[in-house]
Amino acid sequence: MIEYVAHNVRGTVRDIEGMVNSLLAHATLTNGQITMELASELVEKAEDMQQHNIDVDDIEKVVCDYFNLDVKEIHTKSRKREIAQARQVAMYLARKFTKKSLAAIGAQIGNRDHATVLHACKTVENLMETDKEIRQSLSSIESKLK
Repeated sequence: MIEYVAHNVRGTVRDIEGMVNSLLAHATLTNGQITMELASELVEKAEDMQQHNIDVDDIEKVVCDYFNLDVKEIHTKSRKREIAQARQVAMYLARKFTKKSLAAIGAQIGNRDHATVLHACKTVENLMETDKEIRQSLSSIESKLK
């Protein structure tokens, strides 16, 4: 069983260890045994979850493609409306789709601090309430991310 998990779990040794622990926990909670069927089921679920794991780089690429910008442009200090708006949208989506902290998002998107990311998120939320174009843009970008 462990050999099966080791060959089929992609990632680090920690990921393999986590899967073995999941098998043990599942068997303990259900008062059942660890079977090949259970192992393959849990490995398959883990793979599905990994495929839907979105990171900040993915978000930056999709946002920049949508706004016809180069990823380097949202990392600059530029305050041009189209660049600043794309940067804010990227920060908003990074907060929505990742588990990263505000500081980590800011550091990755243009070396900004957490307050800037928080402001960007609030700005995008406010724009969504009043601007139909932003709502459509976000909807389109989110569908490309999923």
